[in-house]
Amino acid sequence: MRRGAVSPLLLATAAVGGLLVVSCLVCAGITYIGINYQVDSAIKEKFADNAIVKEHLGEIQSAKINADESSILQQKEAFKKYIIYDVHGSKGDGQLIIQQGEQDGIVGDKGFLRLGENDFDL
Repeated sequence: MRRGAVSPLLLATAAVGGLLVVSCLVCAGITYIGINYQVDSAIKEKFADNAIVKEHLGEIQSAKINADESSILQQKEAFKKYIIYDVHGSKGDGQLIIQQGEQDGIVGDKGFLRLGENDFDL
């Protein structure tokens, strides 16, 4: 082999490595979409008829996990099992801060609605 030439084995290894990375990214993306779909459905099912949610947000149009803010909140002992969901409604946007569900439930029943600096018990 001449100097500066790339080995076919090295090229094959790089190609396989690249395919593995792409495959992992695709799987992660599909999982993320699936989880957000489940969360959106669960939030709508549990809180669509809640009087406080209806009053401030209107009809829930979408909900998704806010992982960054949830991580910060979970550092406080009292909120270790809470997740923050960014919710978009027909009247406005807010955050549902909900205790994690038990067993099969993704979303629990206990929590509150946060609108800016104001919190409303659900």
